[in-house]
Amino acid sequence: MIVRCGITWLCAILLILSSACTAVPRARTLPPSVRTVYVPLAVNRTAEPAIEERFTQFLQEEILADGRLQLTQRKKADAFVEVEFTRLDRSANRFGDNHFGSHIRGILEARVAIIQNVPGRPKIGGYRPIRGRAYQNADARSTTFEPEPDFIDKLLRDLAREAMIEIMTGDYRDDAGIIPTVDTGAATGAAAPGA
Repeated sequence: MIVRCGITWLCAILLILSSACTAVPRARTLPPSVRTVYVPLAVNRTAEPAIEERFTQFLQEEILADGRLQLTQRKKADAFVEVEFTRLDRSANRFGDNHFGSHIRGILEARVAIIQNVPGRPKIGGYRPIRGRAYQNADARSTTFEPEPDFIDKLLRDLAREAMIEIMTGDYRDDAGIIPTVDTGAATGAAAPGA
C-alpha cells in the first residue's frame, strides 16, 4: 500500500513538473483575415546606429518560427508590421571594486502597429508599446565578458520576441470594442483589394 501510494505521488509530481516545462503559446487575437504579412525596415528614432536592419531580420525569424503567419511581398500581404524604435537606455546596474560598471542593463522601447493592406491603410488596434531587455557583463577581465555587438543582438532578439507576442496576442479592439477585419470581398461578391 505504501509503495503504491508513493508511486502515485511520484507520478503526480513528475506530471506537474513536466507540464511546467511545456511552452504554451497564448491565444491568437490578431484578426483571422490576416494570414500574410510584410515586414518593412523598422524606423530608428534612437541614437544607436544601424540596429533597424538586424531587428527586422530577427522579427522575420520570429514570425517564421511561430508559424501562424506567412511572410510575403508588400503587394501580396494582408497587412504590414510597422515597428518604430523610440528609446534606448543603457545603464550600469552593478559596479566592481574599481567603481566602474561591471554589468549593464539595456532597455529598447518601441511601438508596433499592424497596418491593413487596403486603400487608406487603416491600423488594426493602433500603435502599441513594446520593450526589449538585455543584460551585459561589461567587465573585460571577467570570463563571462560579453562584447557590445552580442549585447545589442541579444537586446534586439528580445524586442523581436516581444513584438511577435504583441502582434499575435495584442488587444485589437477599437474604441467601440469591435475587432476590425480586412474585407476580402467574399460577402459582397466584390474582388479583393489588389486583385
